[in-house]
Amino acid sequence: RVKYTDIDYMVYTDAARAVYSGGSPFERHTYRYTPLLAWLLVPNISVHITFGKVLFSLCDMAIGFMLYRMLKDAGKSPSTASKLSATWLLSPITLNVSTRGNADSLICLMVVATLYHIQRGEWIRSALWFGLSVHMKIFPVIYAIPLVMYLNPDFLAFSRVDLLKAIKLNSKQIWYTVISAGLFFLLLAVLYCVYGWEFLYETYLYHFVRIDHRHNFSIFFYLMYLSAETPSIALSVVTFIPQWVAVLAVGCGFSRTSLNMGSFLQTLLFVAFNKVCTAQYFVWYLALLPLALGQLKPTVSKTWLLALGVLWLSTEGLWLFFAYELEFEGRNT
Repeated sequence: RVKYTDIDYMVYTDAARAVYSGGSPFERHTYRYTPLLAWLLVPNISVHITFGKVLFSLCDMAIGFMLYRMLKDAGKSPSTASKLSATWLLSPITLNVSTRGNADSLICLMVVATLYHIQRGEWIRSALWFGLSVHMKIFPVIYAIPLVMYLNPDFLAFSRVDLLKAIKLNSKQIWYTVISAGLFFLLLAVLYCVYGWEFLYETYLYHFVRIDHRHNFSIFFYLMYLSAETPSIALSVVTFIPQWVAVLAVGCGFSRTSLNMGSFLQTLLFVAFNKVCTAQYFVWYLALLPLALGQLKPTVSKTWLLALGVLWLSTEGLWLFFAYELEFEGRNT
């Protein structure tokens, strides 16, 4: 039967045990994350096995706090900010993912911190969080253009200035890029010196060639299932182009009007069009959902939004039921 603790948590813990013993986290087969995660979870071995779950849950709470502050900064009342933040903190998916031991709340914390600080004018802190987030998981790189352009007042006022002035980089944008990219490449260089090619491949390159037709919510699931034995470059292109065209178009389009809404939509599209999509990927955009909801007009029906949320959770549950029947019970579904 399916255990509550996710298999990924055991992978993290085994990698942390290897690090604690003086070895490499990549001694653990299927460990395909930055070594920083294994180092961070060494207390799983030295303190208690549940340390990581507590840490991930604390990250959820920190995200909720930052969301609350951002919503208040945007002019929402304390009551409204609390209710919107609760869509993250009290979401069954949020609670389930962290308490099962998935580390996705860490990357969500870094992404939200990036947005939190840049919108408070603390762009150096934002750049550091952004560089760290891209190191932890490569996907936050999709926010690079909107974040940099957000620092250009002329770009935000694009309709009132000429094109060249709008896209010309100012010193703040250049330094934001240098700081975030500098941190990313510094960590890359240090960890490459320690762990070599194995680190580079397992942490980053593997995810570009990964094909997983099991426990997969991806819209490309069946296509990959049928072609699992005959992988091709054409298949990679077919799954890659729609995703990045949509993500870049939305990012550039919304960064001038709402960085929060644009980031949410970018993440939603990235996950929706990704060739691999498991349940924990949903928290990537659920962490930004309160900010997106805060951008909606007051005339939007709350009943309609609630109905859509229930429908979404119902379809996920239905999919998981049949996935369980197929993968664990071996029944033809």
